[in-house]
Amino acid sequence: MSDNTSKNIERTYFLRTICMYMDLTKDTLLQLFKHLIKSENITKFLTDKDTKAKLRDLFKNGVLNKNEYTLVSSTWPEPEKFDIALLIRLFLGLCRDRILGPQLGWHTKPQPMDASLGADLLRLRNTRNKLIGHRESAKLDEAEYIHIFNKMEAILVRIFAAFDQEKMGSIKKTFREYKDLYFETENGKIRRHLDELAEADNATKRLQTQVEELLKKSKEFQTFFKTTPERFVRYVKLLFDGGGTTLRGILERELTIAEKSLDFLISENKEILLQTMHEEYHHFLFPKGSGEIDHNCWDIGLLASVILLIFTDLKMDEINKIEEIKVARQNYAMHAISCLDADEFLEIWTDLISSLKHLSMEIEEGKKLYIENLIVRYKKKCNEGDADDYLDQLRKAGAPVKTLECVYNGKLIF
Repeated sequence: MSDNTSKNIERTYFLRTICMYMDLTKDTLLQLFKHLIKSENITKFLTDKDTKAKLRDLFKNGVLNKNEYTLVSSTWPEPEKFDIALLIRLFLGLCRDRILGPQLGWHTKPQPMDASLGADLLRLRNTRNKLIGHRESAKLDEAEYIHIFNKMEAILVRIFAAFDQEKMGSIKKTFREYKDLYFETENGKIRRHLDELAEADNATKRLQTQVEELLKKSKEFQTFFKTTPERFVRYVKLLFDGGGTTLRGILERELTIAEKSLDFLISENKEILLQTMHEEYHHFLFPKGSGEIDHNCWDIGLLASVILLIFTDLKMDEINKIEEIKVARQNYAMHAISCLDADEFLEIWTDLISSLKHLSMEIEEGKKLYIENLIVRYKKKCNEGDADDYLDQLRKAGAPVKTLECVYNGKLIF
């Protein structure tokens, strides 16, 4: 096979895949959106008073950019003109509580065997990003072409199986038809799809350039630390304040159920705690002298670890949510950069709120009310000060946290 023939075939694979992905994915997501909002009229749903208020919040919080907000909040929105990234963003912003989330959370690559709707939405977005990466060369080799086609067919069939099983057969037939199509770049539909990918590629490159410029020199680090994204400040305060109160509520609840003191349970599990807990936590667990253990000064990482190690009869959904808060605590510094991207911020923000709401359902009423008030407070865009000032306050109070500057200067990456 000549080089030119090989290049033409790989180009055909790319154009065929682009057309399949952009056509079938958008149609599937629009049908899924109608199913989740329980209405055939997406435009009517978007113009509803309550929905418009939620869209305003998404815009204020930087989840939707100005162009996206203009599209969804117009007098008569046209969902057919929304790109796939915007549709997925609307799913996460407006319908998150109706979607079974990925087993590993919204900001981790899904496990291969995870068949949840949330995992499939992540896979659709990741496939889009992969196609963006191939845009300049406009080629796909045969192995990748077959892999993407088979993967996309499995995902879309699985999505339709959840709400419209009659459509499954026609989806499979449509995939077979796309495998036989031949396209030229002059085709009007192809040009529109390539233009959409080009715009997405440009947006990604703009974000990458912004991040790279922040990370080039020590002087640029200082600039970033002094202008930490406002939404990250709200996020980190809700994580540490809300997470701490929620986990203390669970710890106290379980102590009451066990009818044992915290000192007794710590002593009873001393060996495993010494083996598994980081040394920086040891003086909290085993204070010198005869001092009593005070869980009120514990960091959320310590609270989560102790609860998961000592109380083995927790419900699985509670275990998962506690694990999510623990992971968020470990990654708090990394999320400062994540907050520069609207999609990533929406994921970590809604994950946190979901975890706090779920875990606070069965704790002491006063703490539950405190969490509800915190969520309302930090949902609003307001001047909450500087993230490093807050982290420094936590550190002085005994929490083993570092300022963003320490993390960056020590690693140069998150």
